[in-house]
Amino acid sequence: ALKVLAQYHEATGDERVLELMRRYFRHRLDQPTDLAHDTWRGVRYADEVLSIHWLYNCTGEAWLLDLARRHYETGFDWIDYFLRFPWRAKIDPFSFRHEHHVVNVAMALKNPALAYAQTGDERARRAVYAALENLDRYHGQATGVFTGDEHLAGLAPTQGTELCAVVEMMFSLEYLLSCLGDAAFGDRLEQIAYNALPAPFTPDMWSHQYDQQANQILCTVDERCWTNNNPDSNIFGLEPNFGCCTANLHQGWPKFVKHLWMATADGGLAAAAYGPCQVQALVGDRQSVTIVVETDYPFTETVRLRVADGAATFPLYLRIPAWATGARVAGSVGDFEVGVGGFHKIER
Repeated sequence: ALKVLAQYHEATGDERVLELMRRYFRHRLDQPTDLAHDTWRGVRYADEVLSIHWLYNCTGEAWLLDLARRHYETGFDWIDYFLRFPWRAKIDPFSFRHEHHVVNVAMALKNPALAYAQTGDERARRAVYAALENLDRYHGQATGVFTGDEHLAGLAPTQGTELCAVVEMMFSLEYLLSCLGDAAFGDRLEQIAYNALPAPFTPDMWSHQYDQQANQILCTVDERCWTNNNPDSNIFGLEPNFGCCTANLHQGWPKFVKHLWMATADGGLAAAAYGPCQVQALVGDRQSVTIVVETDYPFTETVRLRVADGAATFPLYLRIPAWATGARVAGSVGDFEVGVGGFHKIER
């Protein structure tokens, strides 16, 4: 609900949102912090910290950071978890622990980065990279996600990945990119958005799979080697296995579109991910510009950026994917080859 309210305020400017969230967090500050590690709230608290930081960035009220710190002091320690990473094989069937639940892990990928944003603790930053490295090594799939047919399920491509985990991993990557500025997070985000996200639902999004498999050849009701999901988990339907993905799959595309562009600290804009879109933003000395992106990416590899309205001097950062060997930037700035795996800066 807090994330919905923040998005509503960004879209409308409705000041009631700030007061409602301020009063709610004041109430939370006055109550004992109850984030037991064997509860959903005890492992998913980073999403509340995200909203606390959002309100702090709007108001600058320091007590909000005290509330965020309390969450990290009492909630599950994902920083230590990702650095140690104890779950290195498929979880035993019907074994339930919150720290190897696939959606919890996908949501928690942003947990260390939120701590790093507040404290600057280098150990927290390292935990982000350790998390992705360990998940790839022990549970990774070709689509860029990790297995979890409810719980971490090893490397076999016959295992599934829950759709809820796909959209939550995308949201975590969007935050990681905005927080740490590493172009590699944009590469992973696109890999998932253009492969793992569209695969498990029909084009009209009225039907979806609970679990997708990297090499699936059948959509049937059958006993499979899931960790704890039902025989209907890979068929397409309104609510196969359980209703959570029905309520959660919708966030993938709009949040991806929202994060195609990001502001930079020097008054510029960064093209964080690519797709046909339009962005209007204040840049430079708070001058308004509109940039239209014309492309069939990822089906073609040409992206055309056109400044459609406004005039300003500002830096423009273009993410150059690590796979794009021989990438070129062409236009009124010249025509030249650029390095891959980072952001190329143009200022004019």
